[in-house]
Amino acid sequence: MSHPLTKSLSALAIAAATLAAPAHADWDRADRNRLIVGLAIAGLIGLAINEAQEDVVRPVGHPLLPVGCLTRYHTSSGDVDLLDGDCLSADYHAVHLLPLDCALTIRTHGGYHSGFAPHCLARFGFHLATH
Repeated sequence: MSHPLTKSLSALAIAAATLAAPAHADWDRADRNRLIVGLAIAGLIGLAINEAQEDVVRPVGHPLLPVGCLTRYHTSSGDVDLLDGDCLSADYHAVHLLPLDCALTIRTHGGYHSGFAPHCLARFGFHLATH
């Protein structure tokens, strides 16, 4: 229930249920009015907090990928550029953000190599740092 509209509707439903409930003998009109004012104030405070959270400046894009991790591998199908997975794990603090859709394992004459396809990462907003 993190959506502000859901929170507002929930508060409204609780208020409506409270007002629709049979009146208690010790509740008078002033008590109900205080309850309504209290719920309204709580709703306004919730909206203010939500708006303040939306105003927080968040960084745009992703951290730049280290160009030193870019390796060209020679395969039987041709050359393949790959951001080496081991290098990224060591040199890139946000490796957990990389989309698994871009993960590759390729086979070369020297064995298997795992990493990420740079052109695929670019489609997701990840770019190489330049020298």
